[in-house]
This record gives sequence, structure tokens and C-alpha cells, in this order.
Amino acid sequence: MPERMGHNLRWFKPPVLRTYWISRLICSLVFPVVAIRKLTELVDNKIFYTTLILLVGSLLLYIFEPYLVRRGRWQRLVYYLMQGGLILALGWLRPYEDTWALLYLPLSMSIWYENPRREAITWSILYVACLTVTLFLTFEWLRGLGFSLTYISACAICITFGHQSIEAEKAQAKSHKLLRELQEAHARLKEFARQAEKLAAAREHERLIRELHDSVSQTIFSITLTAESTRLLLQKDPGRVPDQLNQIQKLTGSALSRMRALISQWQLG
Repeated sequence: MPERMGHNLRWFKPPVLRTYWISRLICSLVFPVVAIRKLTELVDNKIFYTTLILLVGSLLLYIFEPYLVRRGRWQRLVYYLMQGGLILALGWLRPYEDTWALLYLPLSMSIWYENPRREAITWSILYVACLTVTLFLTFEWLRGLGFSLTYISACAICITFGHQSIEAEKAQAKSHKLLRELQEAHARLKEFARQAEKLAAAREHERLIRELHDSVSQTIFSITLTAESTRLLLQKDPGRVPDQLNQIQKLTGSALSRMRALISQWQLG
């Protein structure tokens, strides 16, 4: 469990938020259950409206709880004290019964979602003490112990299940995020590879151009020298002119072959 689950919860993205709000919706069903159980016994009782006001006040606090507890630490402190006081007041209203203790469930869920572990444990111990003492004083100690263990166990199971569900969806959300990042990285790598391929092709073309220029320039220079020497031989030694012309022909053919080969490589590249 993270050190500050509530802090992380503020930044949850779907589907993690979905689990949080589903948990809140399920916990909100506790209020009509308690209202039906408690108010039906108080229809003709003078504390009917007092009980109704306490229940409505607790419900309204719970509805606006996401906006209250995240405004700051002191707002959370005030909320937990007010909500705990309302629940405790409901527990002391006659005729005594135990369903009011169910209201600790949504309160406990909020505590564990919105606070660091140490603070959540502190508040849980405080509420468990209030619950146990109230039930012990309301009923005989054995029944009070049974009621206390029942509600404490129910709260613990619900909190554990809710926490595990949110942790699982957090892991799933992280996996989806990682997958998206990997897909984006793969797309960037493909783009880099495409650009590198284009750059390599451009460099190869540049090399072929340079090689074509160098080789043809050298051949043409050789042809020029041979032609110049042939021109001189026409006056001094005409018998060697045919050999020089053959040499010029060979050099020209070699230059043409080299040009064709380089142009072919260019086209293949």
C-alpha cells in the first residue's frame, strides 16, 4: 500500500477512478439501510426529527466529502471529527440498536483512501474505540463484543477489498501507460530508422557522385595526355600513332564502362 494513497488518488485516471466511485456508491447504500432500520422504530418518538437531521447531516457530509477532505489537512480533520460525532450521537439515541455502526464503513473507506497509513491507523483506532465503548455500554458486554467484532470485521474486509481492487486497476493503468509509451517509442524508432535510411541513401549517392567525378576526371585527363602525345607523334614518329589511338580508344571505353556501372549502382540505390 502506498504511503499516501489519498495523494495518489487525486491523480487517478480511468479506470482507477471508476473503482473509487463504485466503492463510494456501494458505501452510500449504508445510509438508507440505517435510516430505514432506525426511523421505522421512531415514527411516533419525539427524537424522530433529531435522528433524521443527524442522518441527513451525515449523508450530506459524505456526499461532499471528496471536495472537503482534499482541500487540506485541517479540512480533513474537521470532517472526520464532525462525521464521527454524528455517528456517535446516533449510537446513543434511544431506543438502542446497532445498525448505526454501519456508518463507520464509508467513513473508514474515506480515511484509508485519503490519508497516509499512519494517520489512517490512528483514526481507525479512535473509531474502533468509540464503536466498541458505545456498544459495550449500550448492550451487555458479551453482545457488545459480538456486535463490535462483526462491524470491525466487515469494515476491514471492505477496506481490504477496495484497496486491492484499486491497486489492481492502478497496475493495469500503469501497464496501459507503459504500452502506449512503448508504442510511441516504437513509432519514433521507425521514424528514426526511416530518416537514417534516407540519410544513408543520400550519403551513398554522394559517394557515387564523388567516385564518378574522380574516376571519369582521371580517365579524361589520361585521354587528354594521350591525345596530346599522339598529336606530337604525328610529326616526329607517325608509326606509333596507331598504338596511341588504340590507347585512347581503350581509355574511352573504360570511362564509359565505369560511368555505366556507377549509374547502375545509383539507380539500384
